[in-house]
Amino acid sequence: MPICDTCGAHLPDGITCEDDFLQFLYWEFENPELLPAHHLMVLCYHIQHPHLYSEEALKLAHQLLKQFVTTDITPEAMRERMKALVDSGKRQNKIRGTTNNHGRYPYLMPWTTHARDVVLAGPACYVESIHAWAQSVFKTLVLENILA
Repeated sequence: MPICDTCGAHLPDGITCEDDFLQFLYWEFENPELLPAHHLMVLCYHIQHPHLYSEEALKLAHQLLKQFVTTDITPEAMRERMKALVDSGKRQNKIRGTTNNHGRYPYLMPWTTHARDVVLAGPACYVESIHAWAQSVFKTLVLENILA
């Protein structure tokens, strides 16, 4: 079974992690009741594929995940708090990773949960699976001394 070079997920032949990400977007589009987990889904996917973020955005993503996992802050409250920091007309750094500035880890992180696990659990368990994935990603970042 092929393995994602970036996150280490075991993937069926012909499937990529991006396919799983797109599956999540489809499920959310088809069932708006799943949208409350969208912010965590995007963070987990991008944190596990750090090249998608700039170095600065990856560090910010780690802090956002920490806030979501360790407090009861809502996505709406976080958006309000972060509005000035991420405003494209005001921010100093890019969010999206480029060939010259992209996030990375010093080694392949030992993630215990991947997007594939959420897909395999299915849409009926989506919100719970995303929350479990977020907890898992956070725990790995702490254990690997990436996030204090």
